[in-house]
Parts: sequence; C-alpha cells; structure tokens
Amino acid sequence: MSLFSYRFVAVVFIALALTFIASTASIVWEFRDTELIAILSSNSYLFVFFPTLGLVALAAFYIPAVIFTDIYVNHVALGSIVAIGLAIWFADDLNNTKLRAMWEASPAALEANAQRPRRCLDGGDLCVKPILPVIADLREKSLERIRISPFIRDCTPDPLMEGTAERAAERYCFPSGTKLDANRCCRVKRAFAEEVLTLWANPATRSRAAEIDRYLLPFKAFFIIVIVLIGFLLIAWKRTLREHYGKNLIAMERGLQIGAAAMLFWPVMDYAYQQTSDVLYGPASKFPFRLSLVVVPWALLLTAYFADKVRIELARIVQLVGGVVSAVAVLRYQDISDWSSKLVGLGASELNFVVLGLLGVSMLVILLRWLRKSLAGQEEALEAEAEMRDDGTLPLT
Repeated sequence: MSLFSYRFVAVVFIALALTFIASTASIVWEFRDTELIAILSSNSYLFVFFPTLGLVALAAFYIPAVIFTDIYVNHVALGSIVAIGLAIWFADDLNNTKLRAMWEASPAALEANAQRPRRCLDGGDLCVKPILPVIADLREKSLERIRISPFIRDCTPDPLMEGTAERAAERYCFPSGTKLDANRCCRVKRAFAEEVLTLWANPATRSRAAEIDRYLLPFKAFFIIVIVLIGFLLIAWKRTLREHYGKNLIAMERGLQIGAAAMLFWPVMDYAYQQTSDVLYGPASKFPFRLSLVVVPWALLLTAYFADKVRIELARIVQLVGGVVSAVAVLRYQDISDWSSKLVGLGASELNFVVLGLLGVSMLVILLRWLRKSLAGQEEALEAEAEMRDDGTLPLT
C-alpha cells in the first residue's frame, strides 16, 4: 500500500479523534457544576460514545480505511467531497429541530430559570416546572426503576378513534411534577419544549457547548458516513482485496470485527436518548426510525463477509447481538429503549460508564495485539519471499 494512503488516513482520523474529545470536553468544562452527569448520561450517544468506543472504532477502521484509500486513490478527493457534503447536510438536518436538549442552554440561563416559580398555563392549575429540576427528577427516578416508557404519553392520538382508558389515566408527568391525564400532560410537555427552545434560540442564553457542537457535529456525521461507506465498498471489492491485499487481509478483517462490535453501542445509546426525549417532549411516532439503526445490519453484514480468516468467535458474537438488537428494536421497541436507558442512558449509574470506558480500553488493547501479530506475520512472509528470490526459487517480477 502507498505511503500516501497511510498518511492521508492518519491525518483524517487524528483530526476526527480530536473533535470527538473536544466536543465532550466542552460539555464537561461548561457544565461541571450544573447536572453534568445527567447531561452526559442522557446524551451518551454524543458525549460518551465518541470519546470512548468511537475512538476504538477509529483505530479499528484505520487499516480498512487505508486499503480503501489505496484502491480508491484516484477518486479519493471526489469521494471526500461527497462524504463531507453528506455530513454537513446530515448535521444541519439534526440541528433543524424544535426539540432542543438542556445542554444547549447556558448554565447561567438554566440557573436563572431554576429560580423562577412554576409557570402556570393560562393562569390555571396546569404548571410547568423549571428545566433543571425536571432533568434532576427524571435522572433520580430513572435510577430507581428499569422502565420509564410508561411515562411516555401519546401526544398525537388518531382523531378518528375513540378515547382510551390509558389516555384518561392520571400518571406522573415529569415536566409538571404532578399526575395528569395524557391531554393535560402533553400540553405541559409542549410548553416545556418551548421553554428550552426559547433559551437555545436566544444567543445570549445559548451555551458555548451548543455553539461548538454546531461546528463539530459534521465531523461526527462524517465519521459515521465514511465508515459505513468503507464497509459496504470493501464488501463489494472482496475479490480485489484477496488478489491485491492478501498480506493485509487478516489485519483488515480483525479491525472490521472490533470496529463493528464497538459501533453496535451507538444505536443503543441513540435510542436511550430517544427514550429521554419521548418522556420529556412526547413521542414523534410509534416507532421513531433513527439513522443509527442502519449500523446494526451494516455490522452484521461486515461480520458475515469478513469472518472467514478470524480465528475467534467475535464475529458470531457480533452477529448474535446484532440480530437480537434488530429483532427487539422492531418487535419490542419500548423494551429495548428501557434497557438502553438503564444501561447506557439517563438511568445508568456512573459505574456503568466506567465499565464502558474499561471495555473500550480492553477492545483497543486486543486490537493492537492483533495488529502487531498481523504485521509480524506480514514481515515474516516478506522475508521468506526475499529469501526465495535470493535462492532463485521465486522469479523476480
């Protein structure tokens, strides 16, 4: 493989790694005294995954990306422009939402908001709590229980259907802090969402982290797009890989296995965030399809195509876990969202994230050991080939 391919991919991946770390660092620094754990846990798909397992996936996809670049070297500039364009469009689409997260308002604005009394709608008894107490309350109760999906109320019922006992039932509504039926709770949720949106929309009350993330989110989107494209194209070029990159094939395959396993955590964390959003603002649909779900069949496909030379059972494990996640995500969406939130979302304890970090370190150590063995085997093969040429056994080409 050309030296250009190694250097080009190294520069791009180092830049991506720095943006992953900078994004989370901006949140930690700005909100270090303001419900930091609640912010990180409820947005783990953005601020926990990328500086941990995201870095593992970057390292795992280094050799596959180098091979991809080496094959595609004559068109890499055009391909990069297309990927960058898709990343900017995707990030802009994510930013064009009225449902803003708490961390997008500045700590000072949130503290000022927390000092105000409950804001009652139309001067009645239907009131909205300040933002910080709502998040703290949801975090506390999520730690105490596994399921928070029962607190999601359907705010867009079918107008052609009769009312149900579930909608009439009074249930705890987090934005109000009281028990309300579905209609009244949905009114409070809309008012709560508008309050967060107002703080984000005003540059004076918008957080610095939100401004920074506006520029760093396209890098995360670029990372996802690039590794998904690389995975699919390497599958399409499997015969070319075997013919021209046989000595690098084992290192590539092992990287793909680790990378696919690391990436499976991203959709789980993403749906944990969706669970929190549904509880606070109401669900957008019965089954919200998030683009992160594409990672699951992608990981299964990679492990199916590039598992023949891997001497461990990781490929089968990834396929099994991915298959279970896919089935449950479609058939029992709320169940997997509840468990996602409990394990790696707002309901997860600090210990869960420590274990997640240790898992990332372990995967990185395994990856480096595999790569070292693969490179050592490649050097031995080259030395044997050189000896054969010196003996005249192998003709010079």
